[in-house]
Amino acid sequence: MTCRSLLSLGACVLAAAAGAWETPVVEIRVVATNAVGTIKPLNGVNNGPNAENQAGKRGTFRAYKAAQFPYARIHDTAIFWDFAHTGDITCVFPDFDADVNDPASYDFELTDHLLKRVRLAGAEPFYRLGQSIEHWKKKYGVRVPKDYLKWAQICEHIIRHYTEGWADGFTWKIEHWEIWNEADLYWPGYVCSTWTGDDVQFFEFYKVVAKHLKSKFPHLKIGGPAAALTRKSSMDWVRRFLKEMREADVPIDFFSWHQYACTLDRIPSLAAEIRAALDDNGYTGAESLVTEWNYNRNFGDQYWYTLEQCSREERAAAFIAATMCAVQNAPVEKMMLYETSPVSNLNSLFEPRTRSPVKGYWSFIAWKTLRALGEQVETLPVADPEFRVCAARNPETGRTAVLIARYRNNDAEMRMKTVMLTVDGLRPGPGPTIKYLDSCWNFQTMPVEFDKGRVRVFMEPNAIALIEIPPQR
Repeated sequence: MTCRSLLSLGACVLAAAAGAWETPVVEIRVVATNAVGTIKPLNGVNNGPNAENQAGKRGTFRAYKAAQFPYARIHDTAIFWDFAHTGDITCVFPDFDADVNDPASYDFELTDHLLKRVRLAGAEPFYRLGQSIEHWKKKYGVRVPKDYLKWAQICEHIIRHYTEGWADGFTWKIEHWEIWNEADLYWPGYVCSTWTGDDVQFFEFYKVVAKHLKSKFPHLKIGGPAAALTRKSSMDWVRRFLKEMREADVPIDFFSWHQYACTLDRIPSLAAEIRAALDDNGYTGAESLVTEWNYNRNFGDQYWYTLEQCSREERAAAFIAATMCAVQNAPVEKMMLYETSPVSNLNSLFEPRTRSPVKGYWSFIAWKTLRALGEQVETLPVADPEFRVCAARNPETGRTAVLIARYRNNDAEMRMKTVMLTVDGLRPGPGPTIKYLDSCWNFQTMPVEFDKGRVRVFMEPNAIALIEIPPQR
């Protein structure tokens, strides 16, 4: 990919040393001695690593494992050829009229294989109990189950297979079990691809399934409903759902929801609304989990532009990094980006043909670095709305890292900006290193100025910089 301009390329390499151009200055201040929490597992994903095949096609397993994703949500697996016949209830239990207690009624083989690869790559499966989206005119798996209790019993046996060894299964740690997906999905003139019934049917279905599973597995986290939140009235749907669950005394260990956005305040704003709705209905201990998210201008006239950005561009990478920084301090416990399958339209991590990492992948490597340090430290508010920052420190060694993301959703502004980073509380010691990503650089080490705790970095629009400061003496 070519650089946007000679200024971008020259500034990345030369400006830090020469200070030759005047650019707007952004002041960023980190207080490394003030711990404010733990870096959250916001770097989860949907689905597992794509494997090499007999024809020698390159897979994503090595890069997937290197990213150390904490969670891999098992959803939409069946619609991608590399994970076909996996995950969905209709894949694992193909004949709904079969005996729910007979192991012969279940087909676990390919789902076993997928989950083994997920675990081998270091991620914990986050299992969505339900069906993949169906865009085609005739619906198959997303139809309303004809017997809610039997459907819940099928899920019970799936959980027993993976956590208690039932039917020659496993005793794996799979803590989260998510009921269904996007039953609220709606666009004008659009036939729902995830639930063919109405809200009354879904609410009753959820009550039956959640109560049954929680009675069987009180030690596991049972939740849902993976709300799509695609319309202005979506929060009304959330409030009605939670009110009905509260009145029916339905347990909710986590409330999961989705958001595809192009502004940095969208997910944190929704997170605050959802947290308030949970608390208002007595679910104060329930986790708020974003189990699908990604960069998206819209699903209409800007959708193809969105796919271009997700597939390879620095704008998606900057959005991912900036959003994780913003959500770190929002009322959300976990996030899982959609999607890792190279053949998915919204894959932001791997090139579809070569399976090589694209720019969005490196935002996850940066967040992995923060999580490895563990302890979040204070960052003071930044005046420039294009910037989001998160910093972490290892309390034993003093090693510190600061992730800075500059994100813009349009091409009207092309100027570089000078970031002046001050890190308070550092003792004299080795200078920092910077890994930088923009239209020219793919998270590569670049020159850095470091003087008395201050670092200067020149950043173009849609760029990320990870400043790592070694252990101090």
